Amino acid sequence: MRPGGTLIPSMCEHKDQMRLCHVDGRLSYIMEHMQSVLMRAQAKSQRMLTSIQSTGKNGSE
Repeated sequence: MRPGGTLIPSMCEHKDQMRLCHVDGRLSYIMEHMQSVLMRAQAKSQRMLTSIQSTGKNGSE
């Protein structure tokens, strides 16, 4: 048996599918990473918006 032959996951049994699973795993990882980055940026901008609005209200009054 060649090394790595037993390490292939059950859903990536064929060689061409293995490459697809590899890419798919990387893509899902990137997507999750981007999502967390986006959510963090969204929360940050939301805080900035509320602080700008509150200072704007205080300044105009």
